[in-house]
Amino acid sequence: IVWCAAAGYMIHRHCSRVPSCGNKKKSVAFVLVLCLDAAAIFYYGFVAEPITTVAHVLAIVMGTGLSWLLGSSSSSSDEESLLLGPSPSEEESSSDQEKSQ
Repeated sequence: IVWCAAAGYMIHRHCSRVPSCGNKKKSVAFVLVLCLDAAAIFYYGFVAEPITTVAHVLAIVMGTGLSWLLGSSSSSSDEESLLLGPSPSEEESSSDQEKSQ
């Protein structure tokens, strides 16, 4: 359940940054994590009670909603940078600073 909530959070954060997505390694890792999460949901969907699958899907929705609420109250935060790395605009500004030094 916790992994699904974290995946929902990451889905919203990643999708809100897609137009300026620049780091291919992070995108590949993101897709890999989502595939593993989906595989776990399908596994539990077959071996556990149906309520387990419902709980996993609702956890994804909850994580997405939480991300939306936190994103609407503030811009890029330290926690977001830890999960997804710096935003492309932050990467550009840091590379510009390195070039000037």
